[in-house]
Amino acid sequence: MGTSEATFEPWKWLQKREIGFQKTELRSSKFRNKDLLLEGLYSSMVVVDSWEPGKSASHTHHGGVFNFDFSTDGSILVAACERQSILMFDPLSRKLIGYKNNAHDDCVNCVRFLDTRTFATCSDDTTVALWDTRFLKTRFCTLKGHSNRVNF
Repeated sequence: MGTSEATFEPWKWLQKREIGFQKTELRSSKFRNKDLLLEGLYSSMVVVDSWEPGKSASHTHHGGVFNFDFSTDGSILVAACERQSILMFDPLSRKLIGYKNNAHDDCVNCVRFLDTRTFATCSDDTTVALWDTRFLKTRFCTLKGHSNRVNF
């Protein structure tokens, strides 16, 4: 069997479906700039097999990313990780700008931004924690009382 130019590539089909781009000349000017911005952002993303930020052992083994969320202004991306940590990225430069190991006592299941700098994380340790992006060293509030793991 020879290779064909019409090979079905499911990841490309899924990417087009998720982004939902239409030809910008067919769209109203109200959405044209947003489409161009999103197209530029998503077209710069590259699939990688592994992530090694500077090959530093202090923050390279976070396990799987269970969830992520953008700040309300889109300037920060925070990821909830399997091995009790949270990662904070600048989505435009695609650089790690902060992280917190041992953010919870168990897996961090989910993260949700409440405003441009405050976000909440929840965990299998039955707690919800509130964080400020400017001060990741400590959470500023812990909500306890769930009888089982917490998901948003």
